[in-house]
Amino acid sequence: MSCSKCAEIPDFHKFIKLGKTNQGYRIYYIKFTVTSYQELNEEAINNLLSHLDQISSKPWIWIINTNELDNLKTPNIFVLRTFYTEIQKRYKNTLKKILVINKSTMLNIIYNMLYPFLSTEIVELFVFCSTDKPLIELGLEDKIIKKIFY
Repeated sequence: MSCSKCAEIPDFHKFIKLGKTNQGYRIYYIKFTVTSYQELNEEAINNLLSHLDQISSKPWIWIINTNELDNLKTPNIFVLRTFYTEIQKRYKNTLKKILVINKSTMLNIIYNMLYPFLSTEIVELFVFCSTDKPLIELGLEDKIIKKIFY
């Protein structure tokens, strides 16, 4: 079952399974684009949680590409706080790491605003990647790394 947007337009959100780590954790990738997320409002967050609910039964790692996040409308901070609270509550036993690639200014602002409200457990999940080394350590193929990181 996909979210309501992807039910209308398949793969609208480009939520992609990339493979598995050496430890057997499934790796999922998403890129926030102007096309798929004009704004990070309640509907967008619910659609995203709908995708995450489908994959969260086994250990997983989430790679988020935020290089286009600066082009989106400024998100509602209360909606994002709810999103992080839901992440903490729903996936605390299965989400092993959140790798952020191509960190945008908007994400930096959002993260710093929400940081005081985030649990230690979720803060420890975040890895902000300035190089492709963490992706290589996951065991991703070079061609996949080049496609998503550069």
